[in-house]
Amino acid sequence: LQAGGPLPVRQGDASSSAPAGGSEGAAANDERRERRPRRDRPKAEVRQAEPGQVRLWVNLGSADGLDAAALKTALEGGGAQGGQVQHVELLRSFSYVFVPEAAATAFEGVSGKPHGSRQLKVERAKK
Repeated sequence: LQAGGPLPVRQGDASSSAPAGGSEGAAANDERRERRPRRDRPKAEVRQAEPGQVRLWVNLGSADGLDAAALKTALEGGGAQGGQVQHVELLRSFSYVFVPEAAATAFEGVSGKPHGSRQLKVERAKK
């Protein structure tokens, strides 16, 4: 063993079932396994903003201990106009908020304000 030679094969050892040369076992290991999709369920339908509405992305979600009402309060506490949120889609790590077009700039202005230990980020949703 100290000379760097091959290890002796013991009878009954589970690893000894492969051929001594190992070429067939190595070929099997080189084959790549086919990957399954991460989720078998279809993605949820994305709600689009209605005419006169803007869909905003917010970096707070249910993982931050918020529900829809608490998210509205956090945005209003950051300086957004009260009573302007028309719909909230609360997800785990972020949310979508639907507001009138006229109020969108005020909500985007909340970005950078503190909420607990985090800074709020609000921007127009890309999709």
